Amino acid sequence: MARGGLQGRYLPAAAALFLWGWAAGAQVPASDVVPDARIVLQAGTDLPGNDLSMIRQIGQEACVHRSRACFLKAQPGEPVSFVSAQSGIRVGTDGAVLARAGEKLSDAPWISAEDRRQMAEQAGRLATLYPGESGSDAAALRALAAAATDAETRIRWLGATVAASDTPEDWVALATATDQAAGQPGSDRDDHRRRSAALAALNGWLRDPGSGIEMLRLWARLAEEEGRGRDALQAIRLAAGADPADRDLAAEREGYEERHGFRVTGSRADPDGTQPRVCASFSEPLTRGIDLRPFVQLPDPALDVEVEGHDLPQARAAAKAERDRVIDRALSLRIIDAEAAETARATPLPEYRRSFPAHAALLADRLRRENPGASRIETTIDARLQVAAERLAARAVARQADQVSAAILLADHGSGEILAQVGTAQFADGASGGFVDMTRALRSPGSTLKPFVYALGFDEGLIHSETLIEDRPAAFGRWQPQNFDSRFRGTVTIRQALVESLNLPVVRVAEALGPARIMVSFRRAGMELSVQGDVPGLAVVLGGAGVSLADMVQGYATLARGGQSLRLHDRPGIPREPGPSAFGPVAAWQTANVLAGIMPPGGRAAGRVAYKTGTSYGHRDALAIGFDGRFVAGVWMGRPDGTPVMGAFGGDYAAPVLFDLFDALGARSVPLPPPPKAALTVPNAALPRPLRRFAPPGELLSPSPAVRAPEPLTIQFPPDSSKVELLGPTLVVRAKGGTPPYSWLLNGVPVVVGAARPTAELSAPFGFSSLTVVDAKGRSARVEFRSSGGG
Repeated sequence: MARGGLQGRYLPAAAALFLWGWAAGAQVPASDVVPDARIVLQAGTDLPGNDLSMIRQIGQEACVHRSRACFLKAQPGEPVSFVSAQSGIRVGTDGAVLARAGEKLSDAPWISAEDRRQMAEQAGRLATLYPGESGSDAAALRALAAAATDAETRIRWLGATVAASDTPEDWVALATATDQAAGQPGSDRDDHRRRSAALAALNGWLRDPGSGIEMLRLWARLAEEEGRGRDALQAIRLAAGADPADRDLAAEREGYEERHGFRVTGSRADPDGTQPRVCASFSEPLTRGIDLRPFVQLPDPALDVEVEGHDLPQARAAAKAERDRVIDRALSLRIIDAEAAETARATPLPEYRRSFPAHAALLADRLRRENPGASRIETTIDARLQVAAERLAARAVARQADQVSAAILLADHGSGEILAQVGTAQFADGASGGFVDMTRALRSPGSTLKPFVYALGFDEGLIHSETLIEDRPAAFGRWQPQNFDSRFRGTVTIRQALVESLNLPVVRVAEALGPARIMVSFRRAGMELSVQGDVPGLAVVLGGAGVSLADMVQGYATLARGGQSLRLHDRPGIPREPGPSAFGPVAAWQTANVLAGIMPPGGRAAGRVAYKTGTSYGHRDALAIGFDGRFVAGVWMGRPDGTPVMGAFGGDYAAPVLFDLFDALGARSVPLPPPPKAALTVPNAALPRPLRRFAPPGELLSPSPAVRAPEPLTIQFPPDSSKVELLGPTLVVRAKGGTPPYSWLLNGVPVVVGAARPTAELSAPFGFSSLTVVDAKGRSARVEFRSSGGG
């Protein structure tokens, strides 16, 4: 009976599960953390044998969550392949591991009861989360984890390895990988993964026959991130005590002591004959409820520690006097009234110093300059969304190269109110241009202007989303644009051209509309573009201009509003006066409908957000701008000084941030609107003839009467329904009209392919036959005939 560690792909919830070697009572753990046995699952596998009974609710999580049926086996045979099935084996935990875990837990009061519960849950769930495939042992799974190219796959294989082996080495590998996938420390980390990594580190430490220093250090760091600094200090003390010669570890412990330990800043002896005391002043007041004994080492175990919290009445009185003096000063200057002053004086002093907020710093600085002397400046900023946006910006640049910054703008396109505005990812970082508001800086928009060209084309009746257009090499004067990947797709629809962000189709449409007409449309949408020499050219539509992120979001807000512009604003009380119309509601909806079909990053479902990405020349700017039924947002990433960021694409850098921002809206998000009644939503074949294929104004879709159309394709010989007398082993057939080359099929089987001439010589058939010819345009003609004779 195979008992190796096994792992496999995710299976549907309806997959059947078979458990073998599972005796009654096997679920009872030997301790509250490390179970005395675990079930290791194997996907795509069945075990031959007699089904003792069918049990629908047996309490084993593997069955409840992964299956609709469980079968207890009697005398199971060797596993065999069975699609969509899962089989499990019960693997007992070594008694030495259980004993060691019990000893370690007794010496680790810093592991809370909730820690223990979650550790047991993690250990019990690994096998159900990561079932194995037939024939995969722990060594094979480790190799698969090492070869994984993304974090999710690596964690999946490592989880399977741990489920199979339960060794401390595999546990620490899983903890390390999960910690790395949670993001860089100091950024907006994934709390769920960070917690999972901490639990895996503790599970590995319990199973380690040694001191488990590596796992203690990892857990201490993660616990400190979680706000459990004093628990982390006890763990790092345990690690340092296991290897006193490790200087790096000793220095690490000193850091934890400095941050979280109680340090004696003064002491005095107080002998009174019967109960001598040493009174010590500590580096911080002791909060009520803290047990000081783990943090103080006494020379005599008979001695005890008496914890006395202390306050400094004189210091608090002085602080209150200073506070009241400021209140009186504000009252005398009429900054506040008497009632506000009385309320402020009655407010208790704070127990600790709160962090000073610095949100929307660049916006606040600009508004202060624009409103000198103002005592109060109100904005439309939503505090919760602003904090979320700032965290997303900081997290986005945490893993990037030096000096990379980010900017985010979020607005309600119905009211025009700006709800979040992040001009820089790191306000205090001068190296990354933290003082530059990148929502207002002029940058290349990349491909983010393309939707407006197509919207104008829709509005002019020049194109439809299903109109065919050519993506082939072309010259526009001396300019020969290329696609980003230097490949051409041939004939495509306008929808495909926009979804794939192809360059040639949009330039063809832009040439038909004219750069001047397009620039007027940009301005009516609320976007002010800066072009070299103030004379726009076709290159503008591919990003050959300067425009701010704020203006780009303004333009997309116009698109979201059905083509009707409305000025976005960051101050309340601005009248909601609609601006000029850039294009009609049908054209706006058609454009949004195409943009909503672009696949979002991270495997999200398409259709919730209409968005477009952009990447400027030389990878200097990465953008993503989009909207739903209520909100519009834009994200920019790059270096403020214009230095290229190699490998930076809007789809890889900015788009994930954009969708994380829309995710942060939660229930406030609104679906995209349905099509207007006047919208034409039909396939290409049902379009009016002028819209089936793009033709610039003045270009004919079909030959004029002066130009002779190609002659229809027909088969001249043999005639249809004829009887042919064969004079030899071959038959000469002849076509007329059509476009060469020609291909011939006899009774549905190709016999001549790619013939340049309309005649061909075929092996003579006998009896009733069908003959078909197909030309280069896909047109065909067919005859049936009967042949006899020959020789």
